[in-house]
Amino acid sequence: MRYVDEYRAPEQVMQLVEHLRQRARLLPHTAERPLRIMEVCGGHTHAIFKFGLDQ
Repeated sequence: MRYVDEYRAPEQVMQLVEHLRQRARLLPHTAERPLRIMEVCGGHTHAIFKFGLDQ
């Protein structure tokens, strides 16, 4: 399938994850007031919970 392989690049994903972690550290949040991710659509919500991104 064309275009599928572009989404299967673990090295690029890990680079993106690290970039997001660095950016998230700059945002004000505490244990009492954690960051909240706004829902965009049901598909995103499904992916967030399926892959444990909410934790």
